[in-house]
Parts: sequence; structure tokens; C-alpha cells
Amino acid sequence: MNQPLADHFAMVRERPGMFLPLHTVTAASAYVSGVLHDDVALIRSFNRWFGETYHGRPELAFWSAITGELINDTRNVALDLLTPEQDSQGVDRLFALLEEFLEQPELST
Repeated sequence: MNQPLADHFAMVRERPGMFLPLHTVTAASAYVSGVLHDDVALIRSFNRWFGETYHGRPELAFWSAITGELINDTRNVALDLLTPEQDSQGVDRLFALLEEFLEQPELST
């Protein structure tokens, strides 16, 4: 488990207003990408894990897969298709997935 990242993302999930300018999938995805910008391998690993674990489509970026999950269509994943409620659900889903992903023992640092 990568405890420092897991702890940080747990804080963001608890109090998104302190970290995100908007409670949207776009803002949350940009934030996560910014936090992980020095660890491209970890971002790729998260994308692959999420795609393989939940959709069988590891080629999708995490924000795209989450958006597709929310609108029930992984072929048409424009972020502007989300309602405010779906955006909020997507933010929660993203941080729950990050928590699950970072709990993997092989991610120990």
C-alpha cells in the first residue's frame, strides 16, 4: 500500500471543497493527475487496473471510464454529458477507486 498517497486522497475524499475548485470529474481528474504527475507509471497502472478490474477496457483513461460508467456508455464519454449529480457521484467514485487501488500490497513504498 502507498500509505502517504492513500491518506492524502482520503482527505480529499472527505473534504473535496478544500482541494477541488469544483466538485466535478474534470476537476478531480485534473487534481489527481497533478498530484501524480511525477509518477507516470502509477497513473498508467491505475488506468490499467481500473479498466481490467471494472470494464475490461484498460485502454480508457480513468476519467473516461468513470464518465462512461456514470452515463452507462463507454463509447461516448464527453465530460459535458454529466449532470451535477453524476459529477458528484463521479468524484466520489474516483476517490473510492483510488483508495481501493492504493490498498494493493504490491504498491508498498
